[in-house]
Amino acid sequence: MQGSDGIKAQCTASSELNVTYPATNAWNGLDVGNSPGSAECWICNTDNYPDGSDRCWLQWNFGTDKTITAFRMGSRDHTTIPFPKDIKLLGSATGVFGGEETELATGQNADVARDTWAAWHSVDSPQAFQYYRIVMTTGWNMVNYVCVQEVEFCE
Repeated sequence: MQGSDGIKAQCTASSELNVTYPATNAWNGLDVGNSPGSAECWICNTDNYPDGSDRCWLQWNFGTDKTITAFRMGSRDHTTIPFPKDIKLLGSATGVFGGEETELATGQNADVARDTWAAWHSVDSPQAFQYYRIVMTTGWNMVNYVCVQEVEFCE
């Protein structure tokens, strides 16, 4: 499911580089591989890039519980592709993510080509949550930020 599927969700992030690259770009339903341009992505703030900690993330509030069984991320259509490498999916009933969250999956994206979907990441023991967060702890080809063109979930 993507934003273009009519699935309503509020998408937020740990940071945004500027108004051109908001978190909502990662949930706008513009299909990877058919991108209208390199600006259709989310970019984290340069002070908040993946550095091994949990400080770089995208988060969704679906309004009601959803049971996510798999997810994938798409890369930006640009010559430079600072793409998330090590990632984890967290679920929360409250949206606080202050210790009450559940870690649902961990994985690693490949160093993909521009405007390409990374492989699906499975959730081995799916549970229903209203809030989901993808934490990016390291990245490929990073300068001091990462980009995500689109995220897709399976329910």
